[in-house]
Amino acid sequence: MAETQMDDVQMDAVPYRNQEEKERWGAGLEMEDGRRRESHVPDPRIIPAEFRNTPIGEIMKWSRSPSAKRRQRQVLTKQQELREQTQTIDGRITGPLAPATVLNLNPVALRLSGMLYHFMVPQAGFSDDVFVRFKHKGRVYSGHYVTIHNAHIWTATTGVSTDTTLGIDTPSTEAKYIPPIGLAHQFYDHYVTGAQDAQRMGGILVLEGDKRALKRALESDQGYIYKPIARPLMDGQGGVVYRTERVSIWDEIEEQTQIQAEYCDAKIVEAHAWHVTNNIIQQNMISAEHRAWAHWAVKMGFLDKLPPWATKQLSKTTLVEVVSCKDCGQVKPEGDAFICQGCGRPYDIFQAFMNGVNVAPQYLEMLEGEEFDQVAQALAERRKKRAKLEGGGTKAAKETKAAAEK
Repeated sequence: MAETQMDDVQMDAVPYRNQEEKERWGAGLEMEDGRRRESHVPDPRIIPAEFRNTPIGEIMKWSRSPSAKRRQRQVLTKQQELREQTQTIDGRITGPLAPATVLNLNPVALRLSGMLYHFMVPQAGFSDDVFVRFKHKGRVYSGHYVTIHNAHIWTATTGVSTDTTLGIDTPSTEAKYIPPIGLAHQFYDHYVTGAQDAQRMGGILVLEGDKRALKRALESDQGYIYKPIARPLMDGQGGVVYRTERVSIWDEIEEQTQIQAEYCDAKIVEAHAWHVTNNIIQQNMISAEHRAWAHWAVKMGFLDKLPPWATKQLSKTTLVEVVSCKDCGQVKPEGDAFICQGCGRPYDIFQAFMNGVNVAPQYLEMLEGEEFDQVAQALAERRKKRAKLEGGGTKAAKETKAAAEK
């Protein structure tokens, strides 16, 4: 039970109309006011440990309105109801609050979205405390697991009722919940099947039970797990019911590894396509996630060695200024390219000319100041050299030119 200190209770002081009344009645009023403060009973608020530091816990702690208190009672009642329905039979917990475990074998973290955003499973190797390592068919697997013990409970509006006392309409609410096996199935549905943005990443094992059930399955060649599955209801509102089915853990691991390999191949192909381009923007789109999948592919034996982009980290050398053509907008490739391949305009007119590139006069005329003077001087020197190369600088060359003209 959350305790309320007397110092936290804000109460108005004794009002006095004037100084004379305070002097006359002050002692009696002060004594009565002290009794009133001592007799104050704080509002008890029962916050279960599993609700602390959660959105539900914050609502229970700070809400004061009658409707908020009614929703709190609905959540607490549903929580108590689920606990009463959960039993332990032959060492196995059954019922709506049976724990469920999610094992992440991927090199990236997994997180749900929406109101389930606070449910997350770190990437494999994130912590040694919940680190799993096992061998299967010559491959060494490593993963990170999270066990879910509590249901996710919220209040949903089911209709509107009329308060006859106040004469107003108030929403009718009902406590809904997702059991732990349903939350575990949300990870499987989001990252393996179901959600479009999941892209079939794979590498996830979901099972009813805690780490002991996972350990028993991994220690046996014929190990099995109870895998959560969802079945849609015919209620027309998208409701589902969750149950479990017994499956071989090694068959699940092989299936998830195959899905992982396909997803990993897509990420590596994507990163390699960006790496071989001359576009700096695309090259910098190669993220730590691409590199993590490349390291995973080498570790699992799908690649012989790391690709060159997998060991390159983003550094100051890659954070260069992106130069694009002022006419067509094409990004300047890496290297000493001076002319846009799209439209033929120099990226930098002055630098292109001074590096010996034949720049059209209409671009040279756009220069001003010192750059224009340097270009004019260099252009005059080039013309003199060109005249010598064309045969106008020696007597023999002049005679050869005259004979050619006859």
